[in-house]
Amino acid sequence: LVITTGAETNYYGTPGAEANALPLKDIGDAIRIKNSIIESFEAAARAKNDDERKALLSFIIVGGGATGVELAGELPQFCSLLVERYFKHSAIKQSDVTIALITASLEILSQFDIKLRRIASSHLAKHGVTIHLNMPISEVTTDGVVAKDGTTMRAKNIFWLAGVKPVALPFTVHAEIAFSPSGRMQTDDYLRALGDESIFAFGDMASKQNENKKELPMLAQVAANQAPIVAKNIIASINDTPLVPFVYKNKGSMISLGQWFAVGEI
Repeated sequence: LVITTGAETNYYGTPGAEANALPLKDIGDAIRIKNSIIESFEAAARAKNDDERKALLSFIIVGGGATGVELAGELPQFCSLLVERYFKHSAIKQSDVTIALITASLEILSQFDIKLRRIASSHLAKHGVTIHLNMPISEVTTDGVVAKDGTTMRAKNIFWLAGVKPVALPFTVHAEIAFSPSGRMQTDDYLRALGDESIFAFGDMASKQNENKKELPMLAQVAANQAPIVAKNIIASINDTPLVPFVYKNKGSMISLGQWFAVGEI
Protein backbone atom coordinates (compact mmCIF):
# COMPACT_ATOMS: atom_id res chain seq x y z
CA LEU A 1 0.00 0.00 0.00
CA VAL A 2 1.29 3.46 -0.93
CA ILE A 3 -0.18 6.45 0.89
CA THR A 4 0.47 9.80 -0.73
CA THR A 5 -2.68 11.81 -0.15
CA GLY A 6 -0.97 15.21 -0.20
CA ALA A 7 -1.93 18.31 1.76
CA GLU A 8 -4.78 20.76 2.12
CA THR A 9 -5.14 24.30 3.44
CA ASN A 10 -4.63 24.58 7.20
CA TYR A 11 -6.99 27.05 8.87
CA TYR A 12 -5.67 26.21 12.36
CA GLY A 13 -9.23 26.25 13.69
CA THR A 14 -9.48 30.01 13.13
CA PRO A 15 -13.15 31.06 13.33
CA GLY A 16 -14.47 32.34 9.98
CA ALA A 17 -11.27 31.62 8.04
CA GLU A 18 -12.63 28.88 5.81
CA ALA A 19 -15.98 30.63 5.28
CA ASN A 20 -14.72 34.17 4.64
CA ALA A 21 -11.26 33.81 3.06
CA LEU A 22 -10.13 32.32 -0.24
CA PRO A 23 -7.31 29.72 -0.14
CA LEU A 24 -4.66 29.14 -2.81
CA LYS A 25 -3.86 25.46 -3.17
CA ASP A 26 -4.72 24.58 -6.77
CA ILE A 27 -5.65 26.10 -10.13
CA GLY A 28 -9.33 26.32 -9.20
CA ASP A 29 -8.41 28.42 -6.15
CA ALA A 30 -6.26 30.70 -8.32
CA ILE A 31 -9.15 31.26 -10.73
CA ARG A 32 -11.48 32.12 -7.85
CA ILE A 33 -8.97 34.63 -6.48
CA LYS A 34 -8.53 36.25 -9.89
CA ASN A 35 -12.28 36.47 -10.42
CA SER A 36 -12.77 37.95 -6.94
CA ILE A 37 -10.22 40.67 -7.67
CA ILE A 38 -11.82 41.56 -11.01
CA GLU A 39 -15.31 41.60 -9.50
CA SER A 40 -14.08 43.95 -6.77
CA PHE A 41 -12.75 46.36 -9.39
CA GLU A 42 -16.03 46.22 -11.32
CA ALA A 43 -17.97 46.97 -8.13
CA ALA A 44 -15.53 49.76 -7.22
CA ALA A 45 -16.11 51.39 -10.61
CA ARG A 46 -19.80 51.65 -9.68
CA ALA A 47 -19.17 52.80 -6.10
CA LYS A 48 -21.10 55.86 -4.92
CA ASN A 49 -18.25 57.43 -2.91
CA ASP A 50 -14.53 57.25 -2.17
CA ASP A 51 -14.92 55.26 1.06
CA GLU A 52 -16.94 52.53 -0.61
CA ARG A 53 -14.52 52.35 -3.52
CA LYS A 54 -11.45 52.07 -1.28
CA ALA A 55 -13.12 49.41 0.86
CA LEU A 56 -13.78 47.29 -2.24
CA LEU A 57 -10.14 47.62 -3.31
CA SER A 58 -8.64 46.55 0.03
CA PHE A 59 -6.82 43.21 0.04
CA ILE A 60 -5.39 41.14 2.91
CA ILE A 61 -3.08 38.17 2.41
CA VAL A 62 -2.67 35.98 5.51
CA GLY A 63 0.57 34.00 5.45
CA GLY A 64 4.19 35.08 5.13
CA GLY A 65 5.54 31.88 3.62
CA ALA A 66 6.48 31.29 0.01
CA THR A 67 2.93 31.17 -1.38
CA GLY A 68 1.72 34.25 0.49
CA VAL A 69 4.77 36.27 -0.49
CA GLU A 70 4.45 35.22 -4.14
CA LEU A 71 0.82 36.34 -4.23
CA ALA A 72 1.81 39.61 -2.55
CA GLY A 73 4.40 40.09 -5.30
CA GLU A 74 1.92 39.43 -8.11
CA LEU A 75 -1.07 41.33 -6.75
CA PRO A 76 0.22 44.94 -7.11
CA GLN A 77 1.14 44.35 -10.75
CA PHE A 78 -2.21 42.76 -11.53
CA CYS A 79 -4.08 45.63 -9.86
CA SER A 80 -1.98 48.19 -11.75
CA LEU A 81 -2.80 46.41 -15.00
CA LEU A 82 -6.52 46.57 -14.22
CA VAL A 83 -6.36 50.27 -13.34
CA GLU A 84 -4.32 51.30 -16.37
CA ARG A 85 -5.86 49.10 -19.04
CA TYR A 86 -9.48 48.47 -18.07
CA PHE A 87 -10.55 51.10 -15.53
CA LYS A 88 -8.60 54.19 -16.57
CA HIS A 89 -11.82 56.01 -17.50
CA SER A 90 -13.49 55.19 -14.18
CA ALA A 91 -13.11 56.95 -10.84
CA ILE A 92 -10.63 54.29 -9.68
CA LYS A 93 -7.11 55.54 -8.92
CA GLN A 94 -4.03 53.48 -8.16
CA SER A 95 -3.96 54.98 -4.66
CA ASP A 96 -7.38 53.42 -3.94
CA VAL A 97 -5.78 49.96 -3.82
CA THR A 98 -4.38 48.79 -0.47
CA ILE A 99 -2.59 45.47 0.01
CA ALA A 100 -1.56 44.04 3.39
CA LEU A 101 0.50 40.91 4.05
CA ILE A 102 -0.03 39.50 7.55
CA THR A 103 2.06 36.77 9.17
CA ALA A 104 2.23 35.28 12.65
CA SER A 105 6.00 34.85 12.24
CA LEU A 106 8.64 37.39 13.20
CA GLU A 107 9.72 37.62 9.55
CA ILE A 108 8.44 36.66 6.11
CA LEU A 109 10.09 33.74 4.29
CA SER A 110 11.57 32.40 7.52
CA GLN A 111 13.02 29.38 5.67
CA PHE A 112 15.21 31.65 3.53
CA ASP A 113 18.50 33.41 4.26
CA ILE A 114 18.09 36.73 6.08
CA LYS A 115 19.51 38.66 3.12
CA LEU A 116 16.82 37.27 0.82
CA ARG A 117 14.11 38.03 3.40
CA ARG A 118 15.20 41.67 3.46
CA ILE A 119 15.34 41.92 -0.32
CA ALA A 120 11.82 40.45 -0.58
CA SER A 121 10.48 42.77 2.14
CA SER A 122 12.00 45.80 0.46
CA HIS A 123 10.61 44.82 -2.94
CA LEU A 124 7.09 44.33 -1.59
CA ALA A 125 7.20 47.64 0.28
CA LYS A 126 8.40 49.40 -2.86
CA HIS A 127 5.29 48.13 -4.65
CA GLY A 128 2.87 49.26 -1.98
CA VAL A 129 2.47 46.11 0.12
CA THR A 130 2.26 46.75 3.87
CA ILE A 131 3.76 43.90 5.89
CA HIS A 132 2.48 43.11 9.39
CA LEU A 133 4.80 40.78 11.33
CA ASN A 134 4.11 38.82 14.51
CA MET A 135 0.34 39.22 14.04
CA PRO A 136 -1.51 35.90 14.49
CA ILE A 137 -5.13 36.04 13.40
CA SER A 138 -7.88 35.02 15.83
CA GLU A 139 -10.90 35.54 13.57
CA VAL A 140 -11.82 36.24 9.96
CA THR A 141 -15.07 38.10 9.29
CA THR A 142 -16.89 39.19 6.16
CA ASP A 143 -15.34 42.65 6.62
CA GLY A 144 -11.74 41.80 7.54
CA VAL A 145 -9.59 40.09 10.18
CA VAL A 146 -9.14 40.35 13.93
CA ALA A 147 -5.66 39.76 15.35
CA LYS A 148 -5.05 38.06 18.70
CA ASP A 149 -3.93 41.37 20.18
CA GLY A 150 -7.34 42.86 19.30
CA THR A 151 -6.22 44.77 16.20
CA THR A 152 -8.91 44.89 13.52
CA MET A 153 -8.09 45.28 9.83
CA ARG A 154 -10.83 45.75 7.27
CA ALA A 155 -10.79 44.34 3.75
CA LYS A 156 -13.32 43.02 1.26
CA ASN A 157 -10.86 40.49 -0.14
CA ILE A 158 -9.06 38.12 2.24
CA PHE A 159 -6.74 35.40 0.97
CA TRP A 160 -5.69 32.65 3.42
CA LEU A 161 -2.23 31.26 2.64
CA ALA A 162 -1.05 30.54 6.17
CA GLY A 163 0.05 26.95 5.62
CA VAL A 164 -1.02 23.42 4.81
CA LYS A 165 -1.66 20.16 6.66
CA PRO A 166 -1.74 16.51 5.57
CA VAL A 167 -5.03 15.34 4.14
CA ALA A 168 -6.72 13.20 6.79
CA LEU A 169 -6.92 9.54 5.81
CA PRO A 170 -10.53 8.41 5.15
CA PHE A 171 -9.96 5.13 7.03
CA THR A 172 -8.66 3.95 10.39
CA VAL A 173 -4.99 3.04 10.58
CA HIS A 174 -3.93 0.29 12.98
CA ALA A 175 -2.27 1.35 16.21
CA GLU A 176 1.28 0.28 15.28
CA ILE A 177 1.51 3.00 12.61
CA ALA A 178 3.33 6.06 13.96
CA PHE A 179 2.39 9.66 13.17
CA SER A 180 4.34 12.84 13.88
CA PRO A 181 2.82 15.72 15.90
CA SER A 182 2.06 17.44 12.57
CA GLY A 183 -0.15 14.52 11.51
CA ARG A 184 2.27 13.05 8.99
CA MET A 185 3.01 9.32 8.80
CA GLN A 186 6.49 8.56 10.08
CA THR A 187 8.71 6.51 7.77
CA ASP A 188 12.04 4.73 7.86
CA ASP A 189 14.95 5.41 5.49
CA TYR A 190 13.22 3.36 2.78
CA LEU A 191 9.96 5.36 3.09
CA ARG A 192 8.14 2.47 4.73
CA ALA A 193 5.69 3.35 7.50
CA LEU A 194 7.09 2.84 10.97
CA GLY A 195 5.08 -0.04 12.37
CA ASP A 196 4.22 -1.76 9.08
CA GLU A 197 6.78 -2.52 6.38
CA SER A 198 4.07 -3.34 3.82
CA ILE A 199 2.98 0.33 3.76
CA PHE A 200 4.92 3.08 2.01
CA ALA A 201 4.29 6.81 2.31
CA PHE A 202 5.76 9.80 0.54
CA GLY A 203 5.09 13.44 -0.26
CA ASP A 204 3.25 15.75 2.11
CA MET A 205 1.76 12.81 4.03
CA ALA A 206 5.17 11.33 4.92
CA SER A 207 7.28 12.50 7.85
CA LYS A 208 10.92 12.03 6.92
CA GLN A 209 13.58 13.88 8.87
CA ASN A 210 16.70 15.56 7.51
CA GLU A 211 20.15 15.51 9.09
CA ASN A 212 19.05 18.21 11.56
CA LYS A 213 16.18 16.02 12.82
CA LYS A 214 13.59 18.31 11.21
CA GLU A 215 10.76 17.11 8.99
CA LEU A 216 11.42 17.60 5.30
CA PRO A 217 9.33 20.47 3.87
CA MET A 218 5.98 19.80 2.25
CA LEU A 219 7.19 20.66 -1.25
CA ALA A 220 6.80 19.11 -4.69
CA GLN A 221 10.59 18.86 -4.95
CA VAL A 222 10.63 16.41 -2.02
CA ALA A 223 7.73 14.31 -3.33
CA ALA A 224 9.18 14.12 -6.84
CA ASN A 225 12.47 12.80 -5.43
CA GLN A 226 10.73 10.27 -3.20
CA ALA A 227 8.41 8.78 -5.83
CA PRO A 228 11.02 6.76 -7.79
CA ILE A 229 12.56 5.48 -4.54
CA VAL A 230 9.19 4.10 -3.45
CA ALA A 231 8.74 2.46 -6.86
CA LYS A 232 12.18 0.84 -6.68
CA ASN A 233 11.59 -0.38 -3.13
CA ILE A 234 8.24 -1.95 -4.00
CA ILE A 235 9.98 -3.91 -6.75
CA ALA A 236 12.83 -4.79 -4.36
CA SER A 237 10.31 -6.01 -1.78
CA ILE A 238 8.68 -8.29 -4.34
CA ASN A 239 12.02 -9.61 -5.61
CA ASP A 240 13.52 -9.89 -2.12
CA THR A 241 16.49 -7.70 -3.05
CA PRO A 242 18.10 -4.87 -1.02
CA LEU A 243 16.03 -1.69 -0.66
CA VAL A 244 17.30 1.76 -1.63
CA PRO A 245 17.41 4.42 1.10
CA PHE A 246 16.01 7.86 0.37
CA VAL A 247 18.50 10.72 0.69
CA TYR A 248 17.13 14.22 0.12
CA LYS A 249 19.34 16.65 -1.78
CA ASN A 250 17.81 20.11 -1.86
CA LYS A 251 18.31 21.70 -5.28
CA GLY A 252 17.31 25.11 -3.91
CA SER A 253 14.22 27.28 -3.72
CA MET A 254 13.02 30.31 -5.64
CA ILE A 255 10.25 32.81 -4.95
CA SER A 256 8.71 34.85 -7.77
CA LEU A 257 7.90 38.41 -6.72
CA GLY A 258 6.08 39.49 -9.85
CA GLN A 259 7.30 39.83 -13.39
CA TRP A 260 11.09 39.92 -13.88
CA PHE A 261 11.96 39.72 -10.18
CA ALA A 262 12.65 36.77 -7.90
CA VAL A 263 14.77 35.70 -4.94
CA GLY A 264 16.26 32.27 -4.58
CA GLU A 265 19.03 30.12 -3.21
CA ILE A 266 20.67 27.18 -4.96
